[in-house]
Amino acid sequence: TKNPNFVEHNKMMYASVFLLLIIKHCICDYGIQGRFDPKATKDTWLSSRLWLHGFDHAVGTAMVFAVFCVWLSFAIPNSNALMYLSIVIFAFSDLVIHSMIDCVKNKVIHGTGYNSSQRIFWWINMFDQIAHNVTYFIFLWCFDKYFF
Repeated sequence: TKNPNFVEHNKMMYASVFLLLIIKHCICDYGIQGRFDPKATKDTWLSSRLWLHGFDHAVGTAMVFAVFCVWLSFAIPNSNALMYLSIVIFAFSDLVIHSMIDCVKNKVIHGTGYNSSQRIFWWINMFDQIAHNVTYFIFLWCFDKYFF
């Protein structure tokens, strides 16, 4: 069996990375998203605004996993060098998944005409945020299963 101290350390390590992913998400979704042309929508698959926003998330995710992998390589001697592949895999996955989630959300909101004065608008946005956070949870589960 694994050393109990290692197991506890491992839990805190993943909780910390999850926190970093949530912080990254808030920065990309609320802090820097407003710099794009407000006339451009994110409700078509060909929207440049959609993919630029998704790219922001990909870069942020790459940064989080890069820091995580470097930290692991110092903290755990002889750690799996393939974990560095996770940086590219999760960054690209976040680009695609985040863009898909946002596009579907925006298609629903714009297609129905819902707006921020309606309760359903906020429920749709809540499910959007849940989907993004579940994505990060799945990234960490995959990292633990396949790279660590």
